[in-house]
Amino acid sequence: MNNWVLVGSSFLFLIPVIIFETYVKIKPIYENYLAKLVLFTSTVSVLFWSNPIHYGITHKLDGIVAKVTFAILFYYVVFIKVFNAYVLGDVFLGSILFIAIIQLGLMIYSSDYYSQREWCGIEHITCHALFHVFSSICISFAFI
Repeated sequence: MNNWVLVGSSFLFLIPVIIFETYVKIKPIYENYLAKLVLFTSTVSVLFWSNPIHYGITHKLDGIVAKVTFAILFYYVVFIKVFNAYVLGDVFLGSILFIAIIQLGLMIYSSDYYSQREWCGIEHITCHALFHVFSSICISFAFI
């Protein structure tokens, strides 16, 4: 099955967390909580994609955890980090995030569309893996 691509791409969520834990000297408490949330989300995602039973308990858990994490990170990144970046004049970073968020939305829609046509088909897996890639890019904005 193609699901192992998504097991691998689920680990991409950890790259921003590892960089944050390794290189950021002064860590705000809320960003520490966000890092732990991303670690938990990555773990649940790996568990689900290791044996992706459609509508199984791990599928439901993964969906809930992913949606909660997405909502929290989206709010934090867009309304706190990016707003501060624009106020400080860093339009370049804000523009990269904007493009990544647009791509993220397209991949969410495409992954859902293709999963309904063929669960774990090549189009579903490709779109969902790209969703993981763009999610990781957006997650990194929480820690810069």
